Amino acid sequence: NNLLVGNLLTGNYQGLTIQGASSNRIIGNIITDNNLDRISFLSAHSNLLRGNKISSNKIGVDFEPSGISESSADNSVIENSIEYNQVSGIGSSGTPPPSDNSFYLNNFIDNYVSFAYYATNAWDNGSRGNYWSDYQEWTTMETA
Repeated sequence: NNLLVGNLLTGNYQGLTIQGASSNRIIGNIITDNNLDRISFLSAHSNLLRGNKISSNKIGVDFEPSGISESSADNSVIENSIEYNQVSGIGSSGTPPPSDNSFYLNNFIDNYVSFAYYATNAWDNGSRGNYWSDYQEWTTMETA
């Protein structure tokens, strides 16, 4: 149950990792030019990632399981600018894939791939989705 607000995380091997934690709020940070990842959720649940600029990393936001069966779930990724990441804006490097997370009102701009996994997640808030620079309008996942 931590609050991380207004920080600059740049030029590191890895930006920020939340592992096995819940109810953290990561708000208004700049996470850029990190060698590996960005923001990594490892078996993390019920966290809020809001209003951050996540750019020029290998992966912008990464969801990974810790161990065999526990994936990251029930996280909210809202109103972030996720841009110019080399591998993907949103990624997952494990099994099972993350599920039951919410992604909306984010700007996905010129990432190599905007998202790199498929699972049961919400890609809108019921009325607004995300902006995808390669689609040119706000949309839900179903029409991207």
